Amino acid sequence: MFRITMLIAVLTLTTSTVFALPLPTDPTLPGPMTPDQPRLGVRGFVAQNGGLQIVDVLDNYPAKDAGLEVGDVILTMDGTVVAQPNDINALLDRVMTDKQGQLTMVVRNHRDGKFYNINANLVTIQYNAVVQSANGAQKQVLKQKIQAQNVQVKPIRK
Repeated sequence: MFRITMLIAVLTLTTSTVFALPLPTDPTLPGPMTPDQPRLGVRGFVAQNGGLQIVDVLDNYPAKDAGLEVGDVILTMDGTVVAQPNDINALLDRVMTDKQGQLTMVVRNHRDGKFYNINANLVTIQYNAVVQSANGAQKQVLKQKIQAQNVQVKPIRK
């Protein structure tokens, strides 16, 4: 699997830490999905001039599937500049409902300073999970998660 990480912009005028996505109760699996709450699988962002630097990437989520790592900077998503964490949620919702899950991002690699296009098909997968109630009884429940498939990473040439 091709791994990428992003470089924050050299000229950073302001930096603030913000957290965009609610944390699921089970950190290894996404919780139930709703149309207004898509999950990229990024625990938080640091707002940078021109993008959002990733603070943490969770396993079993689209960000990890696409090869994103801590320190990567998402610059655009679906052709729109991302400046606030809420931009990610709104754009993911649009991708899932209007674009049939076809996600395109531009990111900057913090190891080599290069820009990359990441294309992926986001799909909703249903699966059975066993949960345990407070009295110790176990039952199966149907859960959903979003997964990135057919990921393509291509360098952007200047």
